[in-house]
Amino acid sequence: MLLLAAILGGALAIFLTEQSRTPELLRGLDRENSKADREFSQRITRTFPAGSSEDELIEALSTQGFALKRQRSTPEQEAVFNFSNLACVANARVWWRTDASGRLTAIRSRYGEEGCW
Repeated sequence: MLLLAAILGGALAIFLTEQSRTPELLRGLDRENSKADREFSQRITRTFPAGSSEDELIEALSTQGFALKRQRSTPEQEAVFNFSNLACVANARVWWRTDASGRLTAIRSRYGEEGCW
């Protein structure tokens, strides 16, 4: 009984730690992968519509733990958040383009699990 309590307590601690590290943009997404991907895409386009400031996008994503992958060879930029829990490895990606004044002209995203055990 004591062993079961210790296992459950450890699992709860891991869950709570992961939840506190989860970016706001990813919290509460549907557990079904394709639904979660649609929800994430809607959140991104609603929060950062075309015409938004690239600086504000970068600040928000960086603050939430997304890593920027600056690419000089392409006009499309990317930020990614990788995470895992006890059973799955997943990531969230955001790609965007800007005009000469630093305003978003296009933005897209993807949320997906890379593998579960």
